[in-house]
Amino acid sequence: MSTAETEFVVYIIHAVANEKGLYPSAVYREMERTGCIRNYLVPCYDVLHTLGTESIVSDVLEYMESRNPEGIRGWLKNELSSAAFTKEQAMELFAKEKADEKTVFTLSANQNVSAEEALHLYYSSKLADRIHDGQFGIQYLDYHVLTDYLEEELNHTQEEISQ
Repeated sequence: MSTAETEFVVYIIHAVANEKGLYPSAVYREMERTGCIRNYLVPCYDVLHTLGTESIVSDVLEYMESRNPEGIRGWLKNELSSAAFTKEQAMELFAKEKADEKTVFTLSANQNVSAEEALHLYYSSKLADRIHDGQFGIQYLDYHVLTDYLEEELNHTQEEISQ
């Protein structure tokens, strides 16, 4: 996955999450479960990135529903129109998206893993949800600090598994 494709995937994860009022980590998990990233977003990047966000979000939701109708049905009850966001809320969502994106790239470089693996590690972590929740203003920390926190979390998880 190229840098541009990874940025696009993170952007779409957040666009779907914002549209449905969901955690980006939940959207990522559903995208992984249905193969949306691997079989749709990345292979079709050249065409998709030229389309409007609303159109892509609609297509992604349709793609995921066609592969896991039960998983996405619950989401449809949780409608949250991105048009309802104030300018401040939109800026906050953008900042969180960029924190995710930069943390994924830094993790990929630090751990010498692919962007796909870094996406998986990040969106499977507690840190991703903490950033989304804005706990303790963590989303405002430098992405290097966020990556350090994530690596500590991953190391701690590995130690627990080893014991």
